[in-house]
Amino acid sequence: MRFTVSDPRLDSLLNALRGLVDDAAVEGQERVAHVELRVSRPLLRASIDWLHQLLRDAVARVPDENGDPHGLSITRATLLQALDATPGEHSDRPRHLQEADAALDGALATADPRVEPLAAAARGFDLEPVDFRMLLLGLAPELDLRFQRCIGFLLDEVPRRVGTFGLYSTLLGSTTQVRDALARSGAFSRWPIFDGGPGQPATADEPLRVDPFLAQWLLGDGDALRNDPRVRRLLRLAHWPGAGLLSRYEVHAPAASPTGTDLRLV
Repeated sequence: MRFTVSDPRLDSLLNALRGLVDDAAVEGQERVAHVELRVSRPLLRASIDWLHQLLRDAVARVPDENGDPHGLSITRATLLQALDATPGEHSDRPRHLQEADAALDGALATADPRVEPLAAAARGFDLEPVDFRMLLLGLAPELDLRFQRCIGFLLDEVPRRVGTFGLYSTLLGSTTQVRDALARSGAFSRWPIFDGGPGQPATADEPLRVDPFLAQWLLGDGDALRNDPRVRRLLRLAHWPGAGLLSRYEVHAPAASPTGTDLRLV
């Protein structure tokens, strides 16, 4: 029996497998059960873990001792504290975030593009590490409701559920450095990865959403891209009705044919 699960670390899954084996045992006979759990999409798992650590670290850095409810109001002390912070000080990443970074790079380097859509996108779009991480941040709201709530909190606007280019750049490093790295790569200007189309640089306060059809495909819907109306205009998903007629004809060129070509119905 083969099971497909989103998280093979769940205790409930292991307990269910043990119960299944125990119930199938025959009294008086030995029974050997081999249970093998495989993570079929390790790059997706590593990406979710990286997002979890990155957003958790960012939320933990937001001060809450000044008495202002985040997302509803801001006190003078909080604003001054934010302005007094050294730009780029979050570059000294904690150990758990460094480990998540390394695990993500390792998973991306070894992922099979035939199995993992994220790996296929990274290779097909020729994404640099900063490009790939920006793609993951744009995909974060689709992966976990908790990520949506973190984004709203970090934007100081709780109802918001989609991050901005400015927020994501700050999470990855200095906004100017990230923008410069993205410009050198040029992947986002060549491909319509985000809503708005290629060739349109994102402003700092602009919501950055992964194209919805691409997002569905990255999460495992193999037909999502073909269902995109922009793509369907260029594709014929069904055979041309008259294609069967062409297979009924063969072209023969006998050596003694006076016309050089003899069409015959077969």
